[in-house]
Amino acid sequence: MKKQSSKYQWILDTYPETITKEQLYRLCHVSKKTAQHYLVNGIIPCVNTGKKTRQYTIRTVDVVKFLELRDRDPDICLAPIGWYRQNATVYRPRIHSPAMQQKLKAALESILQNYPDVLTSDQAAEITGYHHETIVRWCGKKKLEFFCIRRSYLIPKVSLMEYLTENRCHAINDTAKEHILTLVSSIPQTK
Repeated sequence: MKKQSSKYQWILDTYPETITKEQLYRLCHVSKKTAQHYLVNGIIPCVNTGKKTRQYTIRTVDVVKFLELRDRDPDICLAPIGWYRQNATVYRPRIHSPAMQQKLKAALESILQNYPDVLTSDQAAEITGYHHETIVRWCGKKKLEFFCIRRSYLIPKVSLMEYLTENRCHAINDTAKEHILTLVSSIPQTK
């Protein structure tokens, strides 16, 4: 059976195997900020090179899959509330896209399986990429469930995962999100 040709076949024929963010926003007919949302929140898979310019490498095949998905369900690629604000406050809640929520949850589950059920604040800092004092501050503000035994904060890993993946979370920023996703890619896969 012959595979049906896509209406986006011209993209595969015209563009190289990988493209940049600039090419992406032109292909998708969206703003640079919306293209950034697609890449940061994992809606379109990409490789973050860490460079200042040409930071993202995107496979053209993934862009075509995204465009076909967007044609079927346009709501899947809506940016979170407050994404386009010019001077957004630091403390506004971060709204994760459903795709990013699933990705973060899967990454955290993969990372946390190597840790005990109750984490020290240092272990929580190691997992999240935040400083030890930040974790202690979250405990002090009762954002995380914890036990304080001999001046040590002990945090159930379920509580940490719920806090980092919920939509009301003020905590997790893009740097921590990338730290978690990078950390999970460094774990050897067992079959």
